[in-house]
Amino acid sequence: GYESRYHALATKIKEHVPDAEISGDKGRKTSFEITLNDQLIFSKLKMGGFPFDEDVIQEVKKASHGEPVSLIQKKKSGCIII
Repeated sequence: GYESRYHALATKIKEHVPDAEISGDKGRKTSFEITLNDQLIFSKLKMGGFPFDEDVIQEVKKASHGEPVSLIQKKKSGCIII
């Protein structure tokens, strides 16, 4: 499933924003959504792929500085990179 992607992304976020509070919930099959302060910033269901880690980290950094966050519009292809 997507649990390994969640944990890898959570680890990278904590490296850049140590004070970030990260939690994950199991959703429906094939979904991978990211919310930040109750705002959806990425949806695999809508985009058909996964976000680039750097884009997610950038949004988390913005939120940590009190700046508004944006919906991430770029995505990786559907392939898994190991």
